[in-house]
Amino acid sequence: MPKCIVSHCQHKTGQKQKFPHVILHPFPGNLEIIKKWLLQIGDDYDDIDALALKILDGKKYDTYRICSMHFEENQYVQKSYLKTLRKGAVPTLFMKMPSLIQIQSITGPPPCKRKRADDPDEGPSAATIVRIVSRSRTISTQTEPGYFLRSTAANTDHMFFMESKCTQSEPPIQKKEMQIQTGDDSVPAEMWIIKNDHVYPVCFSTPMKASVFNNQHCESQNKTIQEISPVNENRLLEDTLETTFPTLEDPKDTTFNQPECISLEMSDIIDSSVNEVFNHPVFSETDFVQERKFIIFETQLDSLLRLIPCQYNDGQMCKAPISKIHKTVEGSMVVVNLTCQNHHNALIWKSQPTVSNMPVGNILMSSSILLSGSSFRKVKEMYGLFGIAAISNTTFYKHQNQILFPAIDNYWKKEQQKIFKEIGDEAVVIAGDGQFDNPGHCIYSLMDILSEKIVDFKVVQNGPGKTSSSLESEAFTDCMENLLANKVQVKTVATDRHSSVRKVLSKTYSTVEHQFDICHLCKSLSKKLKAVSKQRKCKDLVRWITPIQNHLWWCAQTCMQNADLLIEKWQSVMFHVADVHNFPRFKKYKRCMHGTISQEQRNETKWIKPSHPAHSALQKIVNDKGLLADLRQATKFCQTGQLEVYHSKCSKYRSKRFSYRMNSMHARTTLAVLSNNRNVGRSQAIVICPEKSALAIGEKGYKLQKKNWVAKPIYKACVDDHLFEITNDCLRIQRGERE
Repeated sequence: MPKCIVSHCQHKTGQKQKFPHVILHPFPGNLEIIKKWLLQIGDDYDDIDALALKILDGKKYDTYRICSMHFEENQYVQKSYLKTLRKGAVPTLFMKMPSLIQIQSITGPPPCKRKRADDPDEGPSAATIVRIVSRSRTISTQTEPGYFLRSTAANTDHMFFMESKCTQSEPPIQKKEMQIQTGDDSVPAEMWIIKNDHVYPVCFSTPMKASVFNNQHCESQNKTIQEISPVNENRLLEDTLETTFPTLEDPKDTTFNQPECISLEMSDIIDSSVNEVFNHPVFSETDFVQERKFIIFETQLDSLLRLIPCQYNDGQMCKAPISKIHKTVEGSMVVVNLTCQNHHNALIWKSQPTVSNMPVGNILMSSSILLSGSSFRKVKEMYGLFGIAAISNTTFYKHQNQILFPAIDNYWKKEQQKIFKEIGDEAVVIAGDGQFDNPGHCIYSLMDILSEKIVDFKVVQNGPGKTSSSLESEAFTDCMENLLANKVQVKTVATDRHSSVRKVLSKTYSTVEHQFDICHLCKSLSKKLKAVSKQRKCKDLVRWITPIQNHLWWCAQTCMQNADLLIEKWQSVMFHVADVHNFPRFKKYKRCMHGTISQEQRNETKWIKPSHPAHSALQKIVNDKGLLADLRQATKFCQTGQLEVYHSKCSKYRSKRFSYRMNSMHARTTLAVLSNNRNVGRSQAIVICPEKSALAIGEKGYKLQKKNWVAKPIYKACVDDHLFEITNDCLRIQRGERE
């Protein structure tokens, strides 16, 4: 009964019901291809030529076969309803570890021509383990995972950063080129267990320009090797699937020659230079936040795990194939327990490092949801659709209360102290505004108008007997008390015209000058004009709403902090809309500042004469006693436009459609404040690619909005790199570290 020729493979004919997807392929009828397959299998055959002839002779009955478990999916082609091996297919998947070949080393420079691998007189001096994979491909290999054999042949110390040598071997059948990383130094013999297996049956080598590390980045090769910490040991060879370490040159070694070939595996995937190797955990401290994470499918993980031989060591390494894979999911982490055919606990592997017995990925997932302003419910739904293992809502809220909220609050306190230090003893002008976007809470924020940074904020929760006015005055008072407690010299406060805040400033903080925000004044004026324009015979006022708004803005901007001049300029609008541009009865403002109006412009403009009902309605608004009194507190042209930008930032972290608890409201508002403070003063973006813009290269970009085509500047993208610092603080809190 034919069975798979690969040793330790259990598949044979008559198992169709047990293994319905396994196919036993007969060997091809070509002697050279048969030899190629046998070499690829890597088993220890006494005479490979004789075995190949024997297989060819038994081709009539297909006595010798190899099962489909040793062929990758891309080795097949679909013909109608049958799936067959493509021409030139080669087996590459083997659960069994290959036989080990020890090559004696050369004491001189690396050879410049091919050498025979079985020649005892030529080869590396130190014991080097090489895996024979393919005699027809150029391959790049790392030192054999599983263990390092340390020889006592030399008195020098062995270190992990090994010197690369480029050797070539010539087997009896076909030519083969190999790159071998080998170390010439050694220490007393002992076994060093390596958990990661990075030797694969077929590796393609892409030539790359010769490049070596600078000596300043390399430590002496005479240092004694040290055991690796559990975290780094799991991650030690993680990136070597993609890159081969460049040669570490020793200028004192007279036998050293720069290898002619330095390989880069999977170069089509790697998008970084050789210098990126310095970010490898071997060279730098582990950074779980900046470290890349990948999504891996379970089937792909299983196929990788089955390549690992049993790591059980009872005096001798078991190395039996894996027969059972047991997985335990802890949030986003999977713990794999491998069992070999000899029923040993072959390996226990975790997909993530842990901090104080908590998976790092679970903490990073919670922090990413909160720090990005996302909703756990939506992210959980996305993970569910994608099929990604994720944390539960219980874990997320536990992380929020115990780790995330303290980290955010601690970062804001340090940031606030920096702002107070920057202000120093200088007098500041503060702009304040309250928000009632979220039900049940009032958020009041104070901004330094000069630096445009939020210096303080307060979240107040609604309760029985509280009104919106009382909440706003309470939050404002708490903010002011905090600023004064930190010795901030508040000279002027610009707010809206809410009576509660006005009352607090006039009674409690009488030494602080109170100015009204011109933005709120213009908005209030616009609402009144729109309401009047809807009245009978007042529709002609509609076309004048925006010009009147702009006129109020211009009056406050050009009044030179003179209240009488501001009021006269403001009242002049009643004459201007009636096509009267001189006003002798005014003391400080006698005529309009615009140029001469042509007769054509005069005819096209819809003037509102004094006898028109709309003019009477406008006169009531312009001469309103309350408005005129408030204009006397708008002479310093205090505007809070940046506060509106901050409010839009708040909507990212604190959606109006969700109701949050008090601690969550405070944390999410803090994130909005930190993002605003980090991105103030951004420079305006300039045109880089003229094909995507009508502007020339180097010109500042603008975007047009609304129907009246108002040009607004385009700024560079926001940078929220402080979020990575907060995430690192979360890990420190989990470790129990305190600053």
